[in-house]
Amino acid sequence: MREWGVPGPNTAPGVVLIHASGLGVLEWAHLGPHLSEGRKVTAIQLLGYPGSSGLDEATYTVSRDIAGVCALVESFPEPPHVLGHSYGGHLALKAAMEVP
Repeated sequence: MREWGVPGPNTAPGVVLIHASGLGVLEWAHLGPHLSEGRKVTAIQLLGYPGSSGLDEATYTVSRDIAGVCALVESFPEPPHVLGHSYGGHLALKAAMEVP
């Protein structure tokens, strides 16, 4: 996971960024700081992608990725905006159906 910004007393909603397949949190390295003015921005590192901890291949499932995104979204005090690129967009839509 990678984070930018610090929430303050009158902050805008947080932002969750989800990378595309085959990429990682570094995909957001240039955009994250620009989105972080007055808000917390968190880029999730999906399991099985560059920079993540190793698990065996059988544990890499879409359901597991959706659960990780939902857990991150639920950790915010207020519902965040969720932005995904390619596969990350798919996960964002699926997570929105589970954590509206």
